[in-house]
Amino acid sequence: MANFTTPLVVTKLPGKFWEVAAPFTYHLGAPNGPEFVAIPIGTITDFASIPPPASWIWKSPGSNVDKPAVVHDTLYAEPYVQHVNGIWRRIDRAEADAIFHEALGVEELKIRAATRWALYRGVRLGGGRAWDRYRRAEEQGL
Repeated sequence: MANFTTPLVVTKLPGKFWEVAAPFTYHLGAPNGPEFVAIPIGTITDFASIPPPASWIWKSPGSNVDKPAVVHDTLYAEPYVQHVNGIWRRIDRAEADAIFHEALGVEELKIRAATRWALYRGVRLGGGRAWDRYRRAEEQGL
């Protein structure tokens, strides 16, 4: 399983957004794996963008889905993973979603397989617009 290195600390912003107040890292593939996603202070998240009919299932912040959701938001905004040797690797949307699914499986989070699958399918089905919006902004230099 993969590894989160520190707790998630966030500050509430106006509306539905939160700001990461302390950096944390998610290692891909295995604890202390060579590739990781570093979430810096100032990262903006809305956690899991759950449609209203299902929002009663996952409450954020404060749920075990929070850290994987912040990792996913980070990867959509900046689609890169880092390697411990300093090399950055660009990823596509499918890999960003797969990393989210992997992060949901971190044992310490105790997220049931059915929940992991539902959240993963949700981002695969509904994440395209957000991904495209970020890529358009990237092309415009924003």
